[in-house]
Amino acid sequence: MGGPAGAAEIVRIYLGRLPERRDAVMDAHDEAARARAAHALGAPSALVGALGLAARCRTIEQRARAGGPVADDELAAFGAECARVATALAEVAG
Repeated sequence: MGGPAGAAEIVRIYLGRLPERRDAVMDAHDEAARARAAHALGAPSALVGALGLAARCRTIEQRARAGGPVADDELAAFGAECARVATALAEVAG
């Protein structure tokens, strides 16, 4: 798998998992779980070029690991960035 078709497949897989991973960050039962969830979404986001989302994941992970809490407005911005990324990458996925 390579070239444009391979890239599109990677993006489709990413987009298929994005809602579950977003929800894991947003709905975490504690800050340790939130840190793990943010970490799990950050690297794949960077891989597909969603660098803004990857940066938000790093910030959330760091705050959560420091004991949090992560502010509601920060989580709202994270959710909005997830939606923006999903819309932008949907074109790539075809």
